Amino acid sequence: MEVWITTFVLLCGTGIVTSNSPPIFLRNIDLAVIKENTPVGSVFFNLLGSDPENSTITYGLEGTDRFVVNSTTGVISVAAPIDREINDSLRFYVSLEDFVGNGQDNNVVRVPVTVIILDENDNEPVFHGPPFETTVLEDVQVGTTVIPNIKVTDADDVGGVLQIRCDFPSVVTQSSSPQATVASIVLRRNLDYAENNFYQIRLIADDGRYNATQFVSIKIGDVQNRPPVFVGSLTGLVDEDAPVGTLIMTLKAKDGDDGDSRSVTYELVTNPEEFFSVHPLTGELRTARLLDKEIFPSSNGVINVGVKATEVMSNGALAVGNEASTVAALIITIRDVNDEPPTFNKISYTINVNENVANGTPLPNLDMFVQDTDSGSNSVFNIELLDDSGIFSVEPNLATGSTSVSIRVSNGPLDYENPNQRKYILLVVAKEAFTSPQLSGTGTVTVNILDTNDNVPKFEKQEYKANVIENAPPGTVVDTITASDRDTMIFGENGIIYSIFGNGAEKFQVGETSGVITVSPCPTPGSGNCLDFETRPTYYLSYQAVDDMGRGLAAVVPLTLTLSDANDNAPAFLQESYSATIDEGAFKFDTPLRVQAVDADATSVIQYSVIAGNSHNIFAIDGRSGEISVTQRNGLDVSALKTDTILLTVQANDGGNGVVTTTVKITVKDANNNKPIFQKQEYTASVPESSPAGTVVEQVYATDADTGINAEIAYRIQKGGSDDFGIHPKSGEITVKSGAKLDYDRRREYNIEIIAVDGGSPMHTGTATLVVQILNSNDKMPYFTPSTQRTQVTEDQNDGFVFYKLKAADPDISSPDSLVYAISEPITATDKDGRQLPLQISGFKAFFDVSPESGEVRVASRLDREMAAVVTLTVVVTDISATPPQTGTGTLVVTIIDLNDYPPSFPRPWTPENPEIHINAMEEQPKGSVVSTLVATDPDSNIAEYRIEPENEYFHIDNTSGVISVKSRVDYETIQEIKFKVVAYDTGIPQMSASALITAKVLNINDNDPMFDQPSYHATVPENSPQGTSVLSVRATDSDAGDFGNIRYSLLGERSLDFTIDQKGIIRVAAAANLDRESTTSITLQVVATDQGQDVNNRRAISVPLYIKLEDRNDNPPSFNQREYEASIVANLPLSPPSSVMQLTAEDKDVGENAKIFYTIVAGNEKGVFDINQDTGVIYSTKELPENVKSFKLRVRAMNPEDDTNMDEAIVRVKIVEINQEKPKFIIPATPNATVEIPENQSVPDFLVLVVSAEDKDRGENGRVSYYLKLGDTNVEETDKFKINTVTGEIRTKSIMDREEKAKYQLVLAARDNGSPVAFESLRFLTVILVDVDDNSPEFPRTQTTNPYVFTLEENLPLNFPIGRVLAQDRDVGENALVYYYIVDGNFGGKFRVEKTTGMLKSNSTFDREEKDLFEIVVKATSNPDYIVYEREEEQGFAAASRSYREEDLSLALVRIVIADVNDNAPQFVNNPYLSGIRTSTQAGDLVAAVSATDLDTGDNGKFEYRLDAIRLFRPGMSGSVRPVPSPFNISTDGHITAAQLMAQYDHARFELQVAAKEVASPYRVAKAVVKVWIYEQNQLVRVIIAEPPEEVNKRKDIIYEILSNATRGVVVIDDIRYHVNEKKKLVRRWTDLYIHVVNNQDEIMLIPQVLEAVDSNSQVLNERADFKIHKIVPAYVSLLEEEFDLALAALIALLIVIFVGIITTIVCCLCLKKWYAMKIHEALIPRDETVENVNTTENPLWTEQKLKLYEEQELSMSVVPDHSQNNRQQITAAEVETDAVYATLRKGQRLATFQHHPTTNDYATLDGCSTGMTLDIQPENHEYHELNSRRPSVYSMSEPTTSANQASNDLNQSTLTINKDGEPVLVTELL
Repeated sequence: MEVWITTFVLLCGTGIVTSNSPPIFLRNIDLAVIKENTPVGSVFFNLLGSDPENSTITYGLEGTDRFVVNSTTGVISVAAPIDREINDSLRFYVSLEDFVGNGQDNNVVRVPVTVIILDENDNEPVFHGPPFETTVLEDVQVGTTVIPNIKVTDADDVGGVLQIRCDFPSVVTQSSSPQATVASIVLRRNLDYAENNFYQIRLIADDGRYNATQFVSIKIGDVQNRPPVFVGSLTGLVDEDAPVGTLIMTLKAKDGDDGDSRSVTYELVTNPEEFFSVHPLTGELRTARLLDKEIFPSSNGVINVGVKATEVMSNGALAVGNEASTVAALIITIRDVNDEPPTFNKISYTINVNENVANGTPLPNLDMFVQDTDSGSNSVFNIELLDDSGIFSVEPNLATGSTSVSIRVSNGPLDYENPNQRKYILLVVAKEAFTSPQLSGTGTVTVNILDTNDNVPKFEKQEYKANVIENAPPGTVVDTITASDRDTMIFGENGIIYSIFGNGAEKFQVGETSGVITVSPCPTPGSGNCLDFETRPTYYLSYQAVDDMGRGLAAVVPLTLTLSDANDNAPAFLQESYSATIDEGAFKFDTPLRVQAVDADATSVIQYSVIAGNSHNIFAIDGRSGEISVTQRNGLDVSALKTDTILLTVQANDGGNGVVTTTVKITVKDANNNKPIFQKQEYTASVPESSPAGTVVEQVYATDADTGINAEIAYRIQKGGSDDFGIHPKSGEITVKSGAKLDYDRRREYNIEIIAVDGGSPMHTGTATLVVQILNSNDKMPYFTPSTQRTQVTEDQNDGFVFYKLKAADPDISSPDSLVYAISEPITATDKDGRQLPLQISGFKAFFDVSPESGEVRVASRLDREMAAVVTLTVVVTDISATPPQTGTGTLVVTIIDLNDYPPSFPRPWTPENPEIHINAMEEQPKGSVVSTLVATDPDSNIAEYRIEPENEYFHIDNTSGVISVKSRVDYETIQEIKFKVVAYDTGIPQMSASALITAKVLNINDNDPMFDQPSYHATVPENSPQGTSVLSVRATDSDAGDFGNIRYSLLGERSLDFTIDQKGIIRVAAAANLDRESTTSITLQVVATDQGQDVNNRRAISVPLYIKLEDRNDNPPSFNQREYEASIVANLPLSPPSSVMQLTAEDKDVGENAKIFYTIVAGNEKGVFDINQDTGVIYSTKELPENVKSFKLRVRAMNPEDDTNMDEAIVRVKIVEINQEKPKFIIPATPNATVEIPENQSVPDFLVLVVSAEDKDRGENGRVSYYLKLGDTNVEETDKFKINTVTGEIRTKSIMDREEKAKYQLVLAARDNGSPVAFESLRFLTVILVDVDDNSPEFPRTQTTNPYVFTLEENLPLNFPIGRVLAQDRDVGENALVYYYIVDGNFGGKFRVEKTTGMLKSNSTFDREEKDLFEIVVKATSNPDYIVYEREEEQGFAAASRSYREEDLSLALVRIVIADVNDNAPQFVNNPYLSGIRTSTQAGDLVAAVSATDLDTGDNGKFEYRLDAIRLFRPGMSGSVRPVPSPFNISTDGHITAAQLMAQYDHARFELQVAAKEVASPYRVAKAVVKVWIYEQNQLVRVIIAEPPEEVNKRKDIIYEILSNATRGVVVIDDIRYHVNEKKKLVRRWTDLYIHVVNNQDEIMLIPQVLEAVDSNSQVLNERADFKIHKIVPAYVSLLEEEFDLALAALIALLIVIFVGIITTIVCCLCLKKWYAMKIHEALIPRDETVENVNTTENPLWTEQKLKLYEEQELSMSVVPDHSQNNRQQITAAEVETDAVYATLRKGQRLATFQHHPTTNDYATLDGCSTGMTLDIQPENHEYHELNSRRPSVYSMSEPTTSANQASNDLNQSTLTINKDGEPVLVTELL
């Protein structure tokens, strides 16, 4: 009733309401960009909107909390932090609301917008996978990857590329970007466990702004790489008479590797005289035999014993290698017993002797004295020399009491370059001859061989080559060349001086001692006189090395130095400029236009480019070929250039510093493709009607974009001129025609059409219009035409000369006489140089005047151009017919033309009559040098230019300055005087000139060096030549003239005083010259030639070397280097071939034939036993030595064969000695390297290995042979494994040997005689090989990688695919070491096989990782090729490893085979389709549905991404679907679909979403599913009450879905699962309220009546499933309100009662009747049962995502509140009920339903009362449930559980339930 009244008032009060247009956005924020981290409060954007009615507008934002907007200004500010890593864009709404007023609603405009967030570098890098720890062995190779694939990521997209760095080792980046980087830690230097066994490395990841730190821990594993180390004292003391077995010291050594130390065993490696023995384990050093101190050279009893400590491996075997053992020297002091042996005056002697001394030479400075203090026969002692080399001998051999001892070189030569001959340690033994025991003494003589310079330096190569770049700066290293020299000190490499010589050697330097060749200093590297590849690419030089600091022997090798080309030359174009012609419109040049440049550099690549002149880029150039082409696709068009000539500047760049340009002139033949265009399409002008003919009316101007004749424009009047106006065809100037009749009264305006015609063919025209207004009255000022006029007059004109007439006009005058002319200020002028004349100069103002009547300008006074060249007059024209007179001004510029009266003149002494000028020119001046300067003057003009006519070969003159400079080389010796003419031209008119005849006298300078006719001179002169002996003649010339060409000679050099030279160049021997070839073999002098210029300081000189060789003369006799020689020979000296006794050496300082020496024996050679080689001086025996002769004394002579007088003699004493000569010779074994085999394990102790045999041809003790085993330098009788009988030579084993410990032994056999004075021995190498027997089983290693073996095999691979290899080792060899492999357990089904001999595992089946991903097998290694494997069945719970594998059994290997995943499974959605419903009140971000897909693969293969591929919107009443924009849904990475916007706009609509799950790994398979989403209102849901708790319902919801779908004959969509709320508004946790909506086969939501009807008709479906206790199915949302009395209605009724009593009575009756009807219906429809539910219940918390959520016991506060505030009643019909899809008992809000009568009976079981046709007023508070099967007993109609008071306290909460705005209960306690 109230609504009706309100509506009526609105209609009556406002009449017709006009529509109000909504506001519009002029600027919104869509697609705006903002940086993340923009400070909160920053202004980001300013919205701008307007309202058509100019109403006040209000701005707003919806759907975001990141921004706020000023509702008035529209300024958007940042309200919350913005982080791109959370959202890369923000989507929300901006709104604009106007104010309408007049009771109308405001217009609101909402626009969805998207704001893009830009990334900033605000996140630190993040390390993945820490901690990083590993262990590496210390011997790992440098470059090994220690920790691979260290990954660092950065959430930012911007910032620097991620980099990882550390100090040690090094980080190698594998891939890097701003978002991620992968790197590895790589070892960059060797590790040492002893130095450091643990590293903690700090890794720093840097993105350019932030960095992150992570520590890496690396443990170093020790390996066996350090030898043992001795600890403690290594010195010992023992008495000489100590018994055998006396303990001397206990050695202690330990393994140098602390991390994995081994035990140590000891052995002696040097054991003098086998005096000592050491225990291998305890290290106890004991005496092994009786000691004898006197047998050692040292008199103090100190001896060295070498002991070796060797590491013992874990298997007991000795470790091998340099790192497994250490040898130390033990110092053992033997305390002597009291005796008196012969003693030497010194313990040791050191003698230095030069190499290559002659045999027989005694050792110099050997002060050796031996004495024995005993007397008689006890003081007789023998002296012997122990010398293993056999080079030295000692004398005397027998002495009594004391004697001096001499040692001689007897079997030379000595060679210092032989390392074995640089030092000799000799032992001189003095031994008592007749005593027992024979005491003895020894003396040690150390003979140091001194080096002499007897070796030439030697280069490693025969020749050397090097390369250097041509522009290398000074000091650049070219190469390093050194030589070797076998000599030492300064005679060897330390004294080598290097030098370089040859043509061009000055361009290089060499370090004298280093041999480093560098580039010499040079001012312009790469050009000029420096190294220049283009001038000289190769230098062929000689490289010399001289030892003895440059004074000794020399060696020379060729050296080739090659220059590498550098890009140091600029390119040069082949032409200075290029030109071409092309037609406009052409696509290319008829002849290709190509520029070309060349570059002297071989490596340069020239690149061409256009750098200027290419306006509009109409041409392009090929960068490599230089070809220029047209770029315009439609042909060449130069209209925009306004020219037909194009000048391009082309640059050539060689990639270095060289850049050169050229010009390309392109002439374009214009095509007439443009029409003339006027500046304006319409011109306007005015002209007085009285204007005379020729009056300029206007000037039009047109342009044509063409060029040449095509751009020449002619103007003409097309129409409208009426013969009153004419136009100049060229200038476009429009004038009044002759005879024109301009009459203002007849015609006031002319419209003239003007055309412009170009000169092309075909012609083009342009059109413009000129509107001319005719003026009537005299109101215009006179004016000059044009306003600025120009003229000229020559300065020689006389006064009164008229030279110009001013042009002025006045449109108003009737006669020209009305105009009067005058000149007025300002009058200005400029001089001939263009400078403004100052104010104080005013004479020029009187130059001109003007005739007032005619305007003629005339000369008023004499003109002076020197004062003023241009005069600017201000002219005035006055119209005297006007009242008042009218005046116009203008400007007249008068140019005074000069008359050229005077020609130029040169300064004196030049005159026109004698025009000669003399100058001096110095010869050899460089090009461009200034010679003189000519200055010409002209009294009445300037000098225009200077020219040499005709051009001169030698000189050039600057056209402007007159400077004469050198043009080419001037040589006095070629020309002495040069004449040429110089002409000077002035700038006058007519131009005049003057000539000067120049005579240039060439001045001679000393510019030439003297030149010898040879680069060097060579001469030979006999030594001792007398004074005046001619040597040779030299000659030099000088091309200079005069004194500069006269030459004087002189000599320079150390021996220059020994020679003289006259001015003819003849060189002679000087007086008192000492020319001795023996002191100086050659002389080098410098011959100097000096010219004789007057200035001594400027004289030039040159020198050449003179090499004088002195010829030898026989002026020196031979000379023996000793007066007496001594030699010893053995008695049995062999005669064939003859044995040399010694070699005598005599010297002759002469050379050649003069130095030839003959040797002869002249006395003492009894019976001719000896002979001497007359050339070599070698004495040898020719006959057997006579018996009983102990010595010979020979006299030997040396003489020149040609001169018997030149001779010298010496004495040679030869002693005969009995000596041990033969060495033992092995018979068994016969070969130097023999091998013997013995079986292992069967070698019992004392097993005979071999019997050694040797013979010696000497007699007696000299021929008796003893056998030994040699260890190092010591002969021993036994080793740790073998022993030898020194007499019989039998070699036997000492213990049983195992080949696996050591397969072979290397023995050194020694056969030693007992000869005197020196014993000889021979050596043989014997290899003892242990023959293998099969006594070892194969064994698998037990390491981290092999226990167990882990192999990876990809699934789906074909059969027989290799998996991996297991490898066992058998310590036997040969066939005994063959290993066979078998799978003994775990190979169920025969899925694997192993290759029997290789251990290669292969697949015998295909595998599916999704079925089984790990297999475990046991492999056995055996030596048995026929091993039998018994198949074993798979036992549940017993793995192969636990059943068959034992780690201690090394013949077994456990193998784990991991089946690796491949991407062979596509993703699959769990359901398809997914069904979901959401309310219209759903907000952005609310969950819509959750989809889930699975992929059986793992890792990246099992990962996928969700996406929304398509969204289809179906609106009610519309056919087909549409695609909503923007997308109303988003999907997250976990499959949660959420609303992206408000859903209210899609009321009653539905969506079909196509969801895809796409793999992130190849092949990127995609699974798709459909998600159907219905938008419903609360009144479209049905509540299913189930007598089971929500937990059970949630578990069995799929079964419930099936049951309800069958019962409703539709598709059931479960929207919510909640705890049950009964009619008492109490929460019942044992029961469940299930909220659903049902859709039909057209995917439309079924009306609630249709759902309930379908349930009624299919109740048997529910009956069949008694296990599910579905209690009731009722409409879900019905608001229950107690009826309230309407006060307004009551007031109205009261008023009506007063006025209409009868009506009031009727109304009261109707109300009572309605109440009665409602009660009846309520009683008929709702049973009186305690279980009756109140429809208006509150909602419980949602079961989000259809997953069960458990709730704690909660205190709920509940009150019944209506959904809407309206209380008025409304009636709806049953038809409306169907249309609105609302059940008959429901309506939105608190509406009342009235059912109109229908002729048919209601089909609903609960609504039979409606068939009576009565109108039912159903109160909301009495709304009923729709009870299932109400017309018959129902199995589902069960009572709610009744509880006692105690139970009620647990199950039912008695507090009131509070309802929120959506009709849902507010929970006091949060859900779990």
